Amino acid sequence: MNFHEGDNIGSIAICEIAFPFSFSSFNPAVLAIGYTWLSLPLDDQSGSLNLKVSDTDNGPVYTYSGGLKIHNLRESVDNTLYRYVASGAVMRITDMNGRIYIIGAPDEPVTVSLNGGTGEKFADENRQQMQFKIDQAHPAYTS
Repeated sequence: MNFHEGDNIGSIAICEIAFPFSFSSFNPAVLAIGYTWLSLPLDDQSGSLNLKVSDTDNGPVYTYSGGLKIHNLRESVDNTLYRYVASGAVMRITDMNGRIYIIGAPDEPVTVSLNGGTGEKFADENRQQMQFKIDQAHPAYTS
């Protein structure tokens, strides 16, 4: 993946996902032996990551949300993603500027939801859309 020069390019370049229980430590995020980040086959220019910070009685809450599109409904991708809907996830997202965000944690998993369809007309796109959201007590780990 070629990243773009500059510091104001939108969209997600790479989105990777892991189960919350697959980490041996989390500061920094280190996967346990036998676990890896799963790279999602997202459509170009289809992903977004949004941040909202709110002040509450218990301190700041960092809300990360967004979505991405995966081209072509297929059983292999569905079977993989359905497991994250049930268990939650930790996500490592690289934006088009090369900045990496890790959202979620073993004790604060990201909520994942899916919807998709074949479309009605021949020209409609057959795709799966994944949405994600988390309210967490700390900002995303970045690099």
